Amino acid sequence: MSALILAAGFSSRMAPAFKPVLPLEDKPMVCAVVDLFYGAGVRDIVVVAGHNHGQVKAAVKNTPARVVLNADYALGMFSSIRTGAGEIDPESQGFFLLPVDIPAVRPSTLARIKTAFLKKPELPVIPCFNGKTGHPPLIPRAAVESIMHPGSDNNLRDILFAKAYTCLAVHDQGILMDADTPEGYEAVKEQFAKRMVPDRTECLSMIGAELSGEQEIKAHLLLVEKTAMALYNALLPALPGLNPDLVRAAALLHDIKRKVSRHDRAAEKFLLDMGFAELAAVVGAHMTLENPEEKPGEKEIVYFADKICAGACLDLDYESRFRRKARDYPQARERIKQRLETARYIHARISAITGRSVKQILGCAPPCLSDAPRSDSGSRG
Repeated sequence: MSALILAAGFSSRMAPAFKPVLPLEDKPMVCAVVDLFYGAGVRDIVVVAGHNHGQVKAAVKNTPARVVLNADYALGMFSSIRTGAGEIDPESQGFFLLPVDIPAVRPSTLARIKTAFLKKPELPVIPCFNGKTGHPPLIPRAAVESIMHPGSDNNLRDILFAKAYTCLAVHDQGILMDADTPEGYEAVKEQFAKRMVPDRTECLSMIGAELSGEQEIKAHLLLVEKTAMALYNALLPALPGLNPDLVRAAALLHDIKRKVSRHDRAAEKFLLDMGFAELAAVVGAHMTLENPEEKPGEKEIVYFADKICAGACLDLDYESRFRRKARDYPQARERIKQRLETARYIHARISAITGRSVKQILGCAPPCLSDAPRSDSGSRG
């Protein structure tokens, strides 16, 4: 597989800045895009330069990419696509196409596009997020001839959409975000910095795909989100290192695989496969959390929020619910007891750190039952 990175334009809407060399974290944007493809296993990476080509060439000098010059860059993007398409490895089955100003695509998105392409390598694969097509498409080698010698009025869209193609739904809004303007650049930088944790829109996209029609589970996830964020806000003054994005994503996605057995482990694997390692660890602990921290972190917040949300209802009398479960499932009694003890411990720590009851934190009005932990709940025993 090859990758074609377009970096030949004038950057007129960013003037006097030049997009390919604008910083993205600790490196030029063009290098971040090269790293994206190389990290996804692509070894044939072509950067098409034009305007300020010397700056582009210098920026990628120590990367695995090679630079080709489009002398006709003033004719527009399609001229750069034609230049680059003629330079890709002839042994490649196809090539990714990505403008340099769309750098916030996740590596796991590339992996999904490649997997879909290999199932039908004769068809282009175009990623879409919430029904909108984005970048990078993965274009079959067979399309190169049409790109190199198009009809007089053809452009790439005409070529890709002229026949069948695969529209692949992905949970990555980075495919739609370009740094074409100063405002767009700031949004891309924020998305790039947080790309290892999905935002709320992306979480809802996953829920819609994985839990179609499961309204009760969705209602539970939204309540756990609301509850977890209230706990986070109460703890934040004392624990400023907490990550709100991680809390929210884990709360929304902890039951993403609720319909399968061992749903906690299935959800953990699902998120690991998408490249969300930190999130997977929090979600994987939402059923059983061993050795909870004295200072509650993201795992503790999501674990406790889940335990006090019975379906779509807030239930601060969770102890009674756990006792009923232990009675109804004697074979799991010890495991249920341990989960209750963990919940009681986290409950007590939240109250001690915030100086408020959980009922007060959540703004519960009567007839909520008392949420005061029992006298022996200050330790895990």
